[in-house]
Amino acid sequence: MNNARSGEIYPAKYYDASPTWYRWNKLSVAHVYQLRQEPGFEGQNIWFWLNHPIQYVRLVGFICQVDMVAGGRYVLMTLDDSSGANIEIKLEREAGKISENGFKEYLPITDLDNVLVRVEMGLPIVTLDRVVLELGTVVIAEGQIGSYMQNRQMVLSRLQRVPDTRAEAQHWAKVAEWKRLILGTPWVLSVEKRLELDQKAIQEVKKELKEVKHRKKKSAKREVLNEQREKRRQLDEVEMNKGALPGSEILKMPWDD
Repeated sequence: MNNARSGEIYPAKYYDASPTWYRWNKLSVAHVYQLRQEPGFEGQNIWFWLNHPIQYVRLVGFICQVDMVAGGRYVLMTLDDSSGANIEIKLEREAGKISENGFKEYLPITDLDNVLVRVEMGLPIVTLDRVVLELGTVVIAEGQIGSYMQNRQMVLSRLQRVPDTRAEAQHWAKVAEWKRLILGTPWVLSVEKRLELDQKAIQEVKKELKEVKHRKKKSAKREVLNEQREKRRQLDEVEMNKGALPGSEILKMPWDD
């Protein structure tokens, strides 16, 4: 499937209307390497298929390697989906204390609630949903695509096992359908739709400004009320002290004389 640039690259302010922007785009690893970056979007992990903006990707494949880098901070699992390419899927471990020799240690906790990584004999042991993740396990990996040393990586948002071959086949059917229905043709955003989105954005800005103004007005009113209460308290104190003998506010103790 060819991913040559086709169709207008629309400004990012319109991406909420894109059929791919807030979706898990079902791709193969080989197609991940065909995703393009466009001028003006570098370093934002925004990729393009034709003119479709893509930030979230779903892959299915088996884990064929597990490594740790950066002193154990990151866990890299290599995913192979038999499409002719592999990709590293990346997890970060939570930092622990500093060891006696001055090295930072890392906890089994990762940035995914259902994944733990402990180290045994210097090797990472990944636990997925409380079960050790063996090499060859087929998983669904979802996340954002990044680039490291000219290689693509997926920064994981979710990871789960594929329960059986039927579920795996269903995934590939969805990949084919997604390409046919969505990625097979350029995204077209009419002038009328763009004007509609512009007006909606203007209304949202006006609404936000109105809310900010209301909050400021409410805060100013509260401040005035607090000042009025303080003035009344001071006046009441003056009234109560009227007619009092000088120095009567100082209560003498029996041993003061």
